Amino acid sequence: MTTMYNNKFVLTVMVGGKPIQDKKGYIELAEGTEYSIRFRNKHNQDAAVFFSLDNEDASGDGYIVRANSYIDIERFANVSKKFKLASLDSDAAIL
Repeated sequence: MTTMYNNKFVLTVMVGGKPIQDKKGYIELAEGTEYSIRFRNKHNQDAAVFFSLDNEDASGDGYIVRANSYIDIERFANVSKKFKLASLDSDAAIL
């Protein structure tokens, strides 16, 4: 699975509610694939999450991941469209 783990905090890329399989350190998604990011907190206390995608703030004021729980984020905090893989020259990537 494509998972990043650091000090009891886990990030996983999900498609259709399922983790993506890792291909030797990277993942392959077809253009147009919608995805989400799962943040899992294995600590006994709540954690704040702030993240960016393509050097753009994606989390706004941040998200709280409760102790020993997880949240799935499927869009930028300030945009109503879901995360979707786009080619670099597509209208979606340029806008």
